[in-house]
Amino acid sequence: MMFAFRVHNSVNNRLHKPVYLTIEDCFRVLRENVKGRSAREYRIAYLNHIRRFWKTMQDTSGLTSLKKINEMTKIEVSYFQTHDNNFEVIIPEDTTFLPPASLTNEPIEHRVVAMRQQPRVGLVGGRFRLR
Repeated sequence: MMFAFRVHNSVNNRLHKPVYLTIEDCFRVLRENVKGRSAREYRIAYLNHIRRFWKTMQDTSGLTSLKKINEMTKIEVSYFQTHDNNFEVIIPEDTTFLPPASLTNEPIEHRVVAMRQQPRVGLVGGRFRLR
């Protein structure tokens, strides 16, 4: 679970969205989001969305993805629906924490990678040669 919060904050930081400082803040936002629509409905809508997208791919990547989506649907039906609690589970603050690096709201500095020029290939004397 700790990984999920760290990744969420990392993505939010890159997208210039709010970064939540505590686990309780994260759960408060999740609880607010599921007041009008349950977490189960969000998960099913997401599965339907990616199923529609991958059905348009009539190649091996689409067929492989549909198998994985069907597996995710089975997990949703057999496990998540019976264990769903709409984020009412309380995680004690003293057992979970977010590392200070994930709490900064400053954008991550990106470095430009210098790429060397592509070698020039040419036909010299009937053979390919590097110039």
